[in-house]
Amino acid sequence: MPRYSCRGAAINHGADRCISFGGWRVDAAVESEVLRVLTPGAIEAALDNAQHTAEHTDEVVRAVTLELEEARYQATRAERQYDAVGPENRLVAETLERRWNEALARVGELDGRLEQLKSQQFRQPVPNRERLLALAQRFPETWSNPATDYL
Repeated sequence: MPRYSCRGAAINHGADRCISFGGWRVDAAVESEVLRVLTPGAIEAALDNAQHTAEHTDEVVRAVTLELEEARYQATRAERQYDAVGPENRLVAETLERRWNEALARVGELDGRLEQLKSQQFRQPVPNRERLLALAQRFPETWSNPATDYL
């Protein structure tokens, strides 16, 4: 029979155990609550949330892609301006070179952010709705099956 016991005081302060009780009622209460919460409605809500998250990530990827295109345009424009200035205008050339370097840094930053977002998309796929709902229907049976692994 499973048993729950508080040993924090004994371990930390050398005091007596504070409480100990059988685990059957606790396990039954936890099982009941898990099965109550993990219904197809909860699964459906989780799936909807996963879909919404994926759509939001797609929108962010599109926005960053557009921002990256604009930054690349600005970097190319800054390069053309730098190339157009004559060597005799050193002060202007320094300013244009600084702007060009800042634009290139922005391109690099956005490119890195876009790659991070794209890799995040592949790590978090949207679960298959039909398969997960079918599994949810069998969950109480699986949960209480004695052959089910506890680990």
